[in-house]
Amino acid sequence: MKEKKVKMKFTDFECNLLINGINEWRNMLLAADYPTEDVDMLLLKLIKKAGVSEMEKMIVDERTGWEYELKGGYYFPTGRVIRNGALTPSELPEDNGPGEEKPIGIWGQRHLRYIRQYKKSLYFNLFVSGKLNTYLADVNVQAEDLFLRVVKEIAAQEEVTENLKAEDQMTWVRRMNNIRERATEIVNQELILI
Repeated sequence: MKEKKVKMKFTDFECNLLINGINEWRNMLLAADYPTEDVDMLLLKLIKKAGVSEMEKMIVDERTGWEYELKGGYYFPTGRVIRNGALTPSELPEDNGPGEEKPIGIWGQRHLRYIRQYKKSLYFNLFVSGKLNTYLADVNVQAEDLFLRVVKEIAAQEEVTENLKAEDQMTWVRRMNNIRERATEIVNQELILI
């Protein structure tokens, strides 16, 4: 059976209502960590059909003073506040400049995979604001510190010491591997998979 294409005509007012409604729906999906790719495509098609092509590159919310930049048909905060026409620093933490990227390490990479798949709105917001690398580098530092601390604590509790290493290396390796696996699970539950 062939599908019939239906063409509908909307007034500018109706088009704006439709775009706003779909945009609100998209925001609800983002807040609930649901994927929005299909809704994004529909929204972009509607915006193109409505003839909304000349959007300002930068706008300022008069109520809050926040500056927003147009990216891909959506306005995103730049992290700057403009008050009385003058630029002031925002309340957001500073990020690295373009040439100062910190290494994100293995823990940061694991957390990146997790938020890309399960926390899409967090990933998207960090990516668009340019703070993803700094966030992942901080997670990596925290996870590494926690991992080393947990390994030391468990090894001390279970008396896995240098003396055991000198006496029976295979037992020491087996027990340390077990401790490292448990510490990895703790770090995953506390920092990486949240």
